[in-house]
Amino acid sequence: MKWVAKQEAQRKAEEEWKKAEEEAKRVAEVEAKRQAKEEAKKRAEFQAQWQAKSERKAKEEAKAKAAAKAMRVQIAQNAAQGAKPKPKVHATLGSQPAHAQ
Repeated sequence: MKWVAKQEAQRKAEEEWKKAEEEAKRVAEVEAKRQAKEEAKKRAEFQAQWQAKSERKAKEEAKAKAAAKAMRVQIAQNAAQGAKPKPKVHATLGSQPAHAQ
């Protein structure tokens, strides 16, 4: 009788051990899925920010190119009309050219 009770207790302990292992495995899988989902979200946010930054930079470069082209066109038009280009003014010198000071 003692032997049967001992066997039954051992069987129950093994069943509980298996249940605990299965629960731990299930919890680990849920946690892994949660972390993967969080990583995917962070990756998507990073990619969206990177793409927005790239697009903004491309727009700025296109705007700068357009402004430079417009300036070249204006200089060419003025030169065609016989106007001399204005000398470049250094920020520390003020509005007068160096030879006028």
